[in-house]
Amino acid sequence: MITSPDFGGPVDQLRAAQRPYRAAGGTPAKGAHLTAVASQGEAPPARPDPAAASVAEIVAAAQLGDLARLVVLSVDAERHPGGVDLVRGFASLGTAAILVDLTRGHRVAGLTGLGREQQGVAAVAAGTITFAQAIHRDRHSAAHIVPSGGFGAHAPGEQWSAHLPLTLSALKQTYECCVVEFDRASLDRLPALLDEHTAVVVAAAADEHAAVAAIAAALASIGLEDVVVMQIAGSGSD
Repeated sequence: MITSPDFGGPVDQLRAAQRPYRAAGGTPAKGAHLTAVASQGEAPPARPDPAAASVAEIVAAAQLGDLARLVVLSVDAERHPGGVDLVRGFASLGTAAILVDLTRGHRVAGLTGLGREQQGVAAVAAGTITFAQAIHRDRHSAAHIVPSGGFGAHAPGEQWSAHLPLTLSALKQTYECCVVEFDRASLDRLPALLDEHTAVVVAAAADEHAAVAAIAAALASIGLEDVVVMQIAGSGSD
């Protein structure tokens, strides 16, 4: 449970939004508590939503609680993947953090100074490199990055998909927080990554209300009904 009176409303809203995860059909997953939030840039506009919070507030809340993994669903991951903001937020405080990109694009690689040719999750799924060999350093922070390498563009093998949650869980041995940039076109695969130490993050700019509503509806369809919205910088900004 995330608690901190020092951070006021935003963290109170995050705490209130924690609910047992229910798989499709209404069966609760024992002990699983999830929070859907969105990340924000450095210069936020006015925030009329009392649930709004910044990246710094989310990072602080995660550290005060027992969250080890944040799964990010960005409104426009091809232009502004919110996972990059979050992992750098952790790294800026000296937290050992890693970002794993499970989208189909190469934007995370571009923003973190890695080339499109850099091998990542796709190569690991294909069995050509190990997961350790896919880990790279963000050129602009102390965070570590596992680029997509086009992973989301192809359906992974069933065997590797089954191992993915275990692989991500194993990162706890080295990293204090794992951020996963998730392809929102593949929400059917999302429940496998969720446990009691995981929160879901929806990253959106101030003018993307309709897209946020669509994501919230999609999450509700798989049992995640609580979405706390925050803002990132405009999708087109670098």
